[in-house]
Amino acid sequence: MPRPREKLGWWSWLQGLRTRYSKVPSTVTVDQYVQTGVVTERPRWSPSRVVRRPPASLEGDRTSNVDFRSPEYRARVTAAKMMGTLKAKEPSQVHLDQSLYGSAFVLPQLARSAGWPKELTVLVIKSYFLLLLNYVAQFAILYMIAKEEMIWDLFSGQMFLCDFGTDSASCPDGPNCIGPGGTVFTSMRYYSWNQWISRTFARDSMRAVFPEKAADIGKYVDPGEYGVESKNCRLLCCVLFIVSVLDDVIGTFNMARVLVDVPTRADLWIDYEPPGESWASKDHAKTIAGKTEVDFVKLKIAGMPLFWKIVNIVIILLPKMILWKVTAQAGICFLMETQGIEDVVVNAVGLSFILQIDELLCLELMPWSAVQILHKLEVHLLGEIQEIESLDHLSDEELFAKNQEQIENSWSVNDIYEMIPVKMVVAIAIASTFIWHYYAFHCVRNEAGGSVSHPMALPKGTDLPLLSAYLLLVKCFEHEEVGGEGQNFETMDEQMAYAMAEFGDYGECFVAEEPEVRTISMEEVAKHSSPEDCWVVLYGRVYDLTKFALGHVGGSKLITDLAGKDGTNVFEASHGENVLNSIRGECCIGEVDASTVLEEHRVTATLRARA
Repeated sequence: MPRPREKLGWWSWLQGLRTRYSKVPSTVTVDQYVQTGVVTERPRWSPSRVVRRPPASLEGDRTSNVDFRSPEYRARVTAAKMMGTLKAKEPSQVHLDQSLYGSAFVLPQLARSAGWPKELTVLVIKSYFLLLLNYVAQFAILYMIAKEEMIWDLFSGQMFLCDFGTDSASCPDGPNCIGPGGTVFTSMRYYSWNQWISRTFARDSMRAVFPEKAADIGKYVDPGEYGVESKNCRLLCCVLFIVSVLDDVIGTFNMARVLVDVPTRADLWIDYEPPGESWASKDHAKTIAGKTEVDFVKLKIAGMPLFWKIVNIVIILLPKMILWKVTAQAGICFLMETQGIEDVVVNAVGLSFILQIDELLCLELMPWSAVQILHKLEVHLLGEIQEIESLDHLSDEELFAKNQEQIENSWSVNDIYEMIPVKMVVAIAIASTFIWHYYAFHCVRNEAGGSVSHPMALPKGTDLPLLSAYLLLVKCFEHEEVGGEGQNFETMDEQMAYAMAEFGDYGECFVAEEPEVRTISMEEVAKHSSPEDCWVVLYGRVYDLTKFALGHVGGSKLITDLAGKDGTNVFEASHGENVLNSIRGECCIGEVDASTVLEEHRVTATLRARA
């Protein structure tokens, strides 16, 4: 009959080993030992003289030819014993974090168990103060990262990266071949955001200063495109980032398991256990083993009152989970917005630092005594240890037979299942969830099937609500809704109007090409038909070309002939778009019909294609 299951401690495990080893003289053979069962000598112990007890009958057994004194036999039995013990303890033992979270979890229970002495009470107060400092530091960093992504990047005009340039190998027919600049990606035209926006600004500035050369500037000045250097590297770094912070969420889960497992009562977490009299006296143990009084102190996780369970859930578990969720989500968004290979690799390593602030503060700011208490705390075992592969109630020969059976038997479904790295699968699933969230909230599908940025809108101010920052739910997209989530954002036209009101004449230069116009009838245009008062209708708009004709020596005759008339057809045949751009800002005084203005866009597009 096998022995009933019992909770296995280190001491009972050592006692079990003690009953399986015998000290025999080197001159005694195995057969003599089996026959007598008693050793009269008491020789000095050595590993070479440790002998296993063989089974009483080995006839017909596959271990009948085994040399029980051989190193191979001891290695197999030891491996079976070691793996059985480790596999039994792995799912049942819990390690608390040696951080501010662990100190705030353990120190109050030790102080409660000891009656709240001043020394422990001071440590409890310090642990809660540093925990609060940790929350302030971590939440402040996450808030500033969210503000960078949701406010400052938008003020700089940066769109979401999404999948710009990820399919450059299949261009020009791929789903992500058109960049934010409107041109096709090529391998030699990739730039980071700062480079691309600077080059684009230089091109647009030259067009504004030299409108008559806009076509040449567009032909010879190429700002390139803004896109991802490596899509695979970006995804790999996202998964590795989640792996680097996975230990933190496992620690939170273990802390929750402890709260559920321990009984809801005021048990003592501290005890004093000197060695038993059968082994040695306390003073003798201090002398021969170099122990101190602290070595006899036992710190263990035990029952906890309901009040402290609620306190730990509210003060430790919930903020810890919120911090991890926000850090992981903001980190994935930050990495997905990183364009360069080197930058995304460095950022994947650096972002995990946010969740290590608590360990840093505990190591550097917590008193040395508190750190030593966390080191001395025993590993907590959840419930009873499952005796996987059987342990104490099996003899060495039975363990050896099980080892031999594992070697000879074929692979089972459970064996294959154990080969799956569960933590890696969890990390991939979490990373995939946050990557999906990034695409769902920041990107749209284009007609070709690629993912591009949502139409952007500028924030009305630099203030970002805390809830929006930590939930990352504010949509910085096109301003189409009057209220709701879009109420804190305005369109580019509204922002331009604000700039004009704020900066006066400086803002007007941005709208010089599109001045406000009044409606003018053709009868009034016909009254201005002389070279000294020359009004001409072009594409539905009225231009006062009196001064322009005087400076346009070669074409003054043509212009004055069009005075008081609609000269669109003649102008289209003899002039290009650059001439229209040069007169639009200074000479346009009104329009004859709003419907004819729409035709101007079509004709302008024709002129641009012809150029």
